[in-house]
This record gives sequence, C-alpha cells and structure tokens, in this order.
Amino acid sequence: MTIVRVLDTLRRRAAASPKRIVFPETNDPRVIDAANQFQRDLLGQAMVIDPPGGAPLDSNVQVVQTTDETLRERCIEQLIENRKHKGMDRQRAIEALVDPLLFA
Repeated sequence: MTIVRVLDTLRRRAAASPKRIVFPETNDPRVIDAANQFQRDLLGQAMVIDPPGGAPLDSNVQVVQTTDETLRERCIEQLIENRKHKGMDRQRAIEALVDPLLFA
C-alpha cells in the first residue's frame, strides 16, 4: 500500500468519526497550517491554544486562551482529580498548567 493510499484511508476514517484535536504548540506556523488544514478537510474540530496575534486561522478553528480564568479553574480541578494519587495539589497544578501541552 502506498503512502497516498494510507493517508487517504486515514482521512476517510477520520471524516467518518470526527473528533476534536487540540493543537497546543501554536508558535510554530506549521501547527497553525495543520489546524487550518484539519478543519478545512472536515476531519473534526480543530482547537488551538493561545495562538499568536495575527495568526491566519480558519474561522471554524476554535481558539482557547489559557488566560480564561473559568477554563483555567476547570483544568486545575481536573488535574488535581486525575493526579491526586500522585500527590497533586492546587499549587502544583497551577504551576503545571503553564505548559500549553498539559493545558491542552
């Protein structure tokens, strides 16, 4: 099977069962391009974390800002719940969520 056929198969499968994909490393223009292409191809819902100002985003790409206090609070509580068995507390969760990969 050629790479083109493999990619075509993957695209068809993704389109048949759309998911939300988070693109957290938006300082890289290739990530912005990938989010836009994912959205244009109708493979699911593309979500970007803290895109740089002026980034050329498709209008259907969802933008999430890590400065959104309501969302940050939900993420802090979820992280504490998910990692309480590892001793996660509120302060550690706040510090960890500075990383956009973890925030995503």
